[in-house]
Amino acid sequence: MARTKKNKPGRNKKAAAAAASSSAAPPPPASRPAKKPKLAHKPKLHVPSIPSHYNGFHPPSAGWQVPRVPASLITPESFFTEFIAKRQPCIITGDTSVLDETTRAKWRDLTYLAQVAGTQRILVEEKGPAGEHCS
Repeated sequence: MARTKKNKPGRNKKAAAAAASSSAAPPPPASRPAKKPKLAHKPKLHVPSIPSHYNGFHPPSAGWQVPRVPASLITPESFFTEFIAKRQPCIITGDTSVLDETTRAKWRDLTYLAQVAGTQRILVEEKGPAGEHCS
């Protein structure tokens, strides 16, 4: 019988050892990298429910004015809770110099807005001639 690589003496032992080492159990835990510790308390954002219907904004009284909120004093959570969830308008005031001109310009660009908003539909309310809000 002619010897080939397949039946060469000692070849089967090496192949068996290689196969055994590739299917061997994982190394003991001490040699594995440490896992990231889990947070004991994960911060949770309380998101109030938002009604799915909307009939437009109606000012609560004749002399009501849109509240002005300094950007430096409002957090995303309080903005959501006080204005978005209640569907109440506000005017955010303050220094926008933290935004570079490129950032400010892209939010005025209708092509950019179409790219990021896609085909989302929104309700736009206009202020009437006598200060009434129309929907």
